Amino acid sequence: MFVLHVFYRFVANVCGGLCDVFKRAIGSAGAAVFPVLVPMLEHAVGAFESCQAVASLEVLQASVEAFGADSTAIAGLAAPLGRALSSVLPLRTTSHPEVVGAVFDLAHRSLLFAPGALFASGAIEPLLDGAAVAARLRERDPARCAFAFLALGS
Repeated sequence: MFVLHVFYRFVANVCGGLCDVFKRAIGSAGAAVFPVLVPMLEHAVGAFESCQAVASLEVLQASVEAFGADSTAIAGLAAPLGRALSSVLPLRTTSHPEVVGAVFDLAHRSLLFAPGALFASGAIEPLLDGAAVAARLRERDPARCAFAFLALGS
């Protein structure tokens, strides 16, 4: 795992490509990918922590959508979800807008498809604080994603 983190740090494009493969595997293989889901998510989160690749969060989104209704998957989803969100939270006004938008898109989809995993991740309170930061950004997409998350939660 350490070797992959070093590799991710130096090659962001490869990191994004690997996450695209993970996302496609989740989308196409469905339940067949469940036995390797947690290691796959751990690698995607490691990629996000290393190079802030938005594709890493898309892997989590795909897994939340595919396995959010499965009660046995909630524990497997909560830990990587919490780890990914805690690596970017608390948000600052200097945060990259595309990362902020992807974080709130992930939170929104998690609230829709796997609310148990989102609440178990412990990221709700920092997300609410981060929504205030996203609303002050001068970028349209992060604010839109943050407001969509807040609107669903109310």
